[in-house]
Amino acid sequence: MIGASYDRSIYGFEIETSPEQDALLIGKFNSQQNRERYNFVKRNCADFVREVINFYYPHALHRSVIGDLGVTTPKQIAKMLAKYGRHHPELQSSNFLVPQVPGTARRSKPIRGVLESVVAAKKYMLPVVVVNPYVGGGLLAGHLFHRGFDPARHALILDSNLKLDAPMTRHDRLRYQSRMDELSQTPSVIDRLKEGTTKGEKTWERLQASAQPGLDVSRQPVLQMRVGNDLAQVGISRANILSVSESPELPARLLEARLHQELRPATVRKTSHSDVEKDLALFRQLLSLQPREVSVTPSPTNDSRAQARTSLQ
Repeated sequence: MIGASYDRSIYGFEIETSPEQDALLIGKFNSQQNRERYNFVKRNCADFVREVINFYYPHALHRSVIGDLGVTTPKQIAKMLAKYGRHHPELQSSNFLVPQVPGTARRSKPIRGVLESVVAAKKYMLPVVVVNPYVGGGLLAGHLFHRGFDPARHALILDSNLKLDAPMTRHDRLRYQSRMDELSQTPSVIDRLKEGTTKGEKTWERLQASAQPGLDVSRQPVLQMRVGNDLAQVGISRANILSVSESPELPARLLEARLHQELRPATVRKTSHSDVEKDLALFRQLLSLQPREVSVTPSPTNDSRAQARTSLQ
């Protein structure tokens, strides 16, 4: 789950079951042959989910003959499950979103069904329209008729404390962006970092490009960033960004980049209030710190300078 959240946004759906139902489901699978033959049309991963949900709630889920051309898709399962929950409010069902980790990795694409994928792809749609305009028009009409389901709509956000939080609104984003702009305009350690580091040439981009991930003594994630001939350690979690980081400049620059990603208009509905509030508070705290001399990890070629101390300025 942690690794997948760097690559894509993840939508979770929770249903209410009883221990007796769970025991029956386990017994059903244990009584069957432990061998499955995958089939994209009739027996894919979404079909397995459909069978499990229908075991608990008979006839709750089904394929879409028009929207997905008879193939069971994850979006169809989510759509039917959300619809079933609306029709049965007595059930303790819910849906939530695990947002993609902010960063420069390619953002995950919108979730589409079979027909939506065909219509959205020019390499498929254009040849169909050229060969048979009536078939192309029928596909487009079916797409327009079945569009409209968005799994992120009304979904709560799983924040960094593993608690469900409401997503930001457009007004919230503008308010947070204003606070971010005010902090970025104040004289801070970030300005000194932008002006230069040890030799006045290394910028943040060059520093982070050669950074290597690692763990500190508490097994928390860190970045080993090369400063001159030495390695500076930067904490990249809320638990160690202040205690492990050897100077406020680098973690402040790192957190500024994260906030810029969180406050992008395209990610408003996939960012929780609490995470942005905590990041802004931590960013303000880092900006208030004074630059200091820091100890760095010597590079393999400088073992004799193990006790050397340097500054990031």
